[in-house]
Amino acid sequence: MNSVNKYEVPEEESESVSSPPTDNLLHAQVRVRSTLQLESSHRNLFLAVTVATLGSFAFGYTMGFSSPALPLMVNDGTIDKNNESIVGSIVTIGCLVGALITGELAERFGRKTMLMTLTVPYAVGWVMVCSATRELYYLLLIGRLFTGLGVGMSSLVVPMYVSEISVPQYRGLLGSMFQLTITLGILLVYALGCFITNWRILALIGMTFPVLLLSMIFMTETPQWYLKFDRFDDAIEALVWLRRSNREDVGEEIKEIIDNLEKGQNESFSLSDFKKPLVYKPIILSCLILAFQQLSGNGAVVTYSVDIFKSAGFTDSALASVYLAILQVVATIVMGVLLDKTGRKVLLIVSGIGMTITAVGFGAYFAIKNSQSHNHPPTGELSTVAPPPTYHWLALSSMLLYITFFNLGWGGTPWIIASEILPQKIKRFASSLATASMWLSLFIVALEFDNMNDSLGEDVTFWIFAGVTVLGVLFVACFLPETKGKSLEEIELYFEGGGARETVRAPWVEAYQGD
Repeated sequence: MNSVNKYEVPEEESESVSSPPTDNLLHAQVRVRSTLQLESSHRNLFLAVTVATLGSFAFGYTMGFSSPALPLMVNDGTIDKNNESIVGSIVTIGCLVGALITGELAERFGRKTMLMTLTVPYAVGWVMVCSATRELYYLLLIGRLFTGLGVGMSSLVVPMYVSEISVPQYRGLLGSMFQLTITLGILLVYALGCFITNWRILALIGMTFPVLLLSMIFMTETPQWYLKFDRFDDAIEALVWLRRSNREDVGEEIKEIIDNLEKGQNESFSLSDFKKPLVYKPIILSCLILAFQQLSGNGAVVTYSVDIFKSAGFTDSALASVYLAILQVVATIVMGVLLDKTGRKVLLIVSGIGMTITAVGFGAYFAIKNSQSHNHPPTGELSTVAPPPTYHWLALSSMLLYITFFNLGWGGTPWIIASEILPQKIKRFASSLATASMWLSLFIVALEFDNMNDSLGEDVTFWIFAGVTVLGVLFVACFLPETKGKSLEEIELYFEGGGARETVRAPWVEAYQGD
């Protein structure tokens, strides 16, 4: 297959055509044939991405596990009601640790190796969770820490692997697969929670997906990682497999990868670089946008959705959470379609405005509910006394619209922006730092959500989330650059202020030119 000519009409074919209808028909046939060839040539790419995103699927299943499982644990006496927030939030400590260590490990041992390694913390964690009893409560906490470690590792290595093996025409689509598979994992555990009343079975099912990651052994390592260690022939073979092509056809792509790696190779990194706008600006922006993603309160909504729906007066709150998860999946698909059409900033601003309005609406619902039940003594949990049925629409619409707006913008776009604005020479360190800021923010929200409800009331809690979201929207509008349609080089020049850069030939360049 000749990649240069596959979109062009052959000369002899085009010269023999004279009438416009026939010409249009031939061009249409060529376009269809080219599309089929393109899809066929990237079959291995889609296969590798599908296997790799089992890690983010396990991520979603793990984070959604608390919603159906915690009430079951309370009912069978495994934990007390006042321990729910600890069990729900401790997973984020493991996430934080996983995010901090994975950047260096993936650089040293490879992306493929780290994806297969995810099986270990996930499997150990789920086994310990299954083994927990009231007397062995500590096993539950340690198990949740281990599964959190797997989630934190997944949050870094999965998008790293996918971005490095992608091709430009599919980069946006494949990049959105990370967030999409997270929402699919959440959907599955919510759906299973409607039919399975034993939380240990839910935990055993959660262990199957990371184990399937061992099939990464049949996939390839990324060409970028091979080239960093001067394994030039391995990089060529990786691209040949991914593109289903031959060595000659991947030569141009190899040159592009070498140029990008050369840039990072020639720019050493030291603490003094933190004074440079190219370094500190993208780091601050990435950390803040991922922190705002969680401080907006979405983690609390997802993790405790069953309790929230009960508090809103819905009898089958588990089924309502399934509908919510389906909405997440649909909204994430729409985000993937709109991302390269509307731009990142527009999606984030529209998403944030919608989240603010709906969070205010949900707070108003709880204010009405509390006014109806002011004579009831506090119970230490979300109140289950509902307002008159005429107000149920406010809770339902606010919840569903909040989730829709979140997944249209703030759900997946911050991950994409962080990967785009961080320069090559600091990406390993800065990616871990930005991801860690996200997990730290989620830990704070998960730990304090119940306390805020008890001390401030559910209404004020959601109004606080609305206020934080407003700050996030202002931050995006005032400080975040638009990265739509810009190359990574153009983005770096934006932060540099347009400065030029000297280049020195890297070792693999001479190796390539020598061939």
